[in-house]
Amino acid sequence: MNIGEIIGDAVRYPLSDPKKLFIFGIIFVFASLYSNFMTSSPVNVPLLLIFFLIGVIAIVFTFGYELRILRATLAGFIEIPDFDEPVDMFLDGLKVVVVGIAYTILLAIMLGILFIVFAIAAGGLTKLSPGSGGSMVFLGIILIFILIVALFMYPSILMSLTNMVYNNSDINAAFKFGEIFNKISNIGWGNFLVWYVVSGIIYLILLVIGVSIVGVFALIHIKIIGGILYPLLIIPYMSFFIYRSAALFYMSGDYETGDRGYLECDNCRGYYELQNGESPDDFSECECGGKLVYSRK
Repeated sequence: MNIGEIIGDAVRYPLSDPKKLFIFGIIFVFASLYSNFMTSSPVNVPLLLIFFLIGVIAIVFTFGYELRILRATLAGFIEIPDFDEPVDMFLDGLKVVVVGIAYTILLAIMLGILFIVFAIAAGGLTKLSPGSGGSMVFLGIILIFILIVALFMYPSILMSLTNMVYNNSDINAAFKFGEIFNKISNIGWGNFLVWYVVSGIIYLILLVIGVSIVGVFALIHIKIIGGILYPLLIIPYMSFFIYRSAALFYMSGDYETGDRGYLECDNCRGYYELQNGESPDDFSECECGGKLVYSRK
């Protein structure tokens, strides 16, 4: 698949099953109860804590479902996955939380090192003081590097989560940087940059639409409506789009090499390698009646 095909598929994907998109939106509404309630006055602290707990649980479920989208896409399925097996979904969500915390710590360490290095360098060139020209230049450099690192970190996390799902949800695979970089190198860093820029532009457009919805309803003094519509409609589409897009990009290298995975019967243990143009959706069960399990390894 080329970048155009990947983006086109990812744009259409969320609307292929509006019902599931809406269900995911409802979960996001519960996840946003805390932030919506924070803006109300007066604040009921016990109720605020309850909404916070509900929001944390809901957001973990959304993380787990986003991994399910990655898994279904990597398996070659066209359909949006079901909301079954909630325990597994929640556990998957916890894995995303662990990976996110680890990358946040890594980001903090990188920025800390950058800050120290530039502080030492700048201190040797000019006397830094609040409001001085040297201080402003130093602050500007630090902000630029923060922006660059943050822009690089987000697609890195996406690729790390995709690599984790690709390796049977082994959380260690999210930190196999050499394996992830080799995967991207095989696809092409130029393709990676194009994919990220195009996906980012679409994501930014959706974000602007969402913020505009919130702003319009805030202006007419019914902020709660915008606070519900944004997580109900816009955020789910954004999530479906970006995770579908990331998985399609990740496995585009497999399409180039002809590696489309295989189906294994959980009864007779027979297996079948998928051919060009074939999908796991094309097969219902093994000849022996057993269930077919898809794998890419």
